[in-house]
Amino acid sequence: MLALVLQILRCILQNIEQTSTIAGVALGLLVSARPMFQRNDFVSRVEELDGEIQSLRMKIQDLREDGKNQQDQAEVEELKNEEEAVLGQLEVLVKGTESALERLPRSVTGLYTVQGGNC
Repeated sequence: MLALVLQILRCILQNIEQTSTIAGVALGLLVSARPMFQRNDFVSRVEELDGEIQSLRMKIQDLREDGKNQQDQAEVEELKNEEEAVLGQLEVLVKGTESALERLPRSVTGLYTVQGGNC
């Protein structure tokens, strides 16, 4: 009986290894080697998004200083949501400027360098 259970387990493990290998190869073929965005456009787009964030922050600051009514508070919340959306665009831009093929090894090993130091 034990021999039969061990034989079944071996069979299951072999199938798992083969399936994992096939899935790994398929995933490797699907991972893009090209970034979604060109690095040449990166700086100008970041500056554009930064301008949007600064504009939203100025509007928020003005509303906070000018009035304390509910309409102003609702508008502040709406502007904060817009700011979050712009920050989301910035995140997509940063991630999309680097291909998944370049990013994956660092995400697995945790090796990120910021201004000459590790983080």
